[in-house]
Amino acid sequence: MLIMVYPSNSLFNLNRDICHNSYLNMHFIEFHVTNKFNHKSYN
Repeated sequence: MLIMVYPSNSLFNLNRDICHNSYLNMHFIEFHVTNKFNHKSYN
């Protein structure tokens, strides 16, 4: 985990939100891709 400290609080919040969203998107896509593969293998 890389934590960057900015003098401006708004910049810090923006960076944190971008990192958080990309983390969530990565796991969301990963979850759906594995679900598709599981459904294909079971069907």
